[in-house]
Amino acid sequence: MTLDLVILTIAALTFFIGGLAKGAIGFGLPMLAIPMLTAVGSLPLALSIAVPPAIATNLWQFWKFREYRKITFLRTFLVTAALGLIAGTFILKSIENAYLEIMLGCLVLIYLFKPKGAREAMSAPQLTRLAPVLGTLAGLVHGSIGLSGLVAPPFFLAAGLSRSAFIFATSALFIVMAALHIPSLALAGLYEPSALLIGLIVILPAFAGVWIGGLLGERLKASTFPTLVKTMLILAATLSIWGGLEFFYSSSI
Repeated sequence: MTLDLVILTIAALTFFIGGLAKGAIGFGLPMLAIPMLTAVGSLPLALSIAVPPAIATNLWQFWKFREYRKITFLRTFLVTAALGLIAGTFILKSIENAYLEIMLGCLVLIYLFKPKGAREAMSAPQLTRLAPVLGTLAGLVHGSIGLSGLVAPPFFLAAGLSRSAFIFATSALFIVMAALHIPSLALAGLYEPSALLIGLIVILPAFAGVWIGGLLGERLKASTFPTLVKTMLILAATLSIWGGLEFFYSSSI
């Protein structure tokens, strides 16, 4: 098992920065790290590196916020996301992921820049109906490009969850996604064992970021939290679109 120091350095830095976001608002770890890692390596490599720190940090937040586990639609969302992930991993083998990155990024930006009245909290019946649909979509997206954070957080935000409940829900989702991703990537012939050592090492900077971000997040006003979530989603969507466009540009040269 070889250790690429350039990739390790980039991974450590980006997972620390992503950890700051995750500690404060519950997501952002792989969403920031994967585009950066993909710029210096393959997408399967980036996804493989992301698994160990994603599992470790989400388990910690899942346990910390476990008292907020009674979210009615969450179980359905998680089950359908798991099924979608398996299918999404095989989609990664058959289509160019740049198309998905651009399309998903654009859809998220369209949603976020809708008039405020069009993004008000959903009712319980709406959440029940949409949970399996968006859960499946989150799994498909995570399995194909590793960015379910562009699907689930907008849905959880629309559900009107508090910061603590939001962090619990995102942690539960990412645990399921990360736990299933290694066998799914392996079955599809995409898992890169050389990434395991890097993934284990960057657990430390990821946890450092989550710890510092958590301290900052506890001081947030309730009204500030949705704004930070939307800001992170805008950043992640922009990076997703940029990554897709960069691929097409480099391919045309």
